[in-house]
Amino acid sequence: MTQSVSLISKGLKGLNRMSPPDWVFYPLVALALAGLIWGAMSYRPNAAQAVVTDRVFLLEGQALAQLIPGPGTRMTFLPSGYGVPVARVSASATLEAAGGLSAGVGAFIPREFEDAVIAKRIKVEVLAQALGQDQVELAIGYFTTGNGDSGWQTRTVGNVPQNVSFEWQVPEGDANDNESVGVWPDVSGQGQGVLIQRIRIEILD
Repeated sequence: MTQSVSLISKGLKGLNRMSPPDWVFYPLVALALAGLIWGAMSYRPNAAQAVVTDRVFLLEGQALAQLIPGPGTRMTFLPSGYGVPVARVSASATLEAAGGLSAGVGAFIPREFEDAVIAKRIKVEVLAQALGQDQVELAIGYFTTGNGDSGWQTRTVGNVPQNVSFEWQVPEGDANDNESVGVWPDVSGQGQGVLIQRIRIEILD
């Protein structure tokens, strides 16, 4: 027994000698964490795809499972229970605190639609409703990741499904496979629930 303890002790000492210095260890940890965050945000679930035409991007039904919650938000896809498939979303941080660092609950835009919207005026429309309260203030935005963003546009939805929207002129630039449309479910960050039934983007000109 004493011999076994001695061997374990020697092994641990050997591991300590192999430990990298702090100036190597901490940057490696930071890189690993950055990689995990990038992987989480880049992951696209294996679900039904959005409908894309030459003028419209439409995310509804089973395709809502493609929505990805960014930092400060939560998303649960509910294929049934509300009559139609919905995404139940909420925010644990305020828009003011985290909205500049996160695209909220978002959906990536396919490359062919990225190409189509360059220098075009678009209409971004979300069909949503407040869950468990009379109304909730949310925000919606379109993000080109490099060519300029619409900024967050705040709107209020009641406890029945309603469309909220905004129009925006997409800047000139190159498609980059990173554009997205996002919803910040509750600008107050108090966890108030929102049900999303549809996200639609239309090219107006």
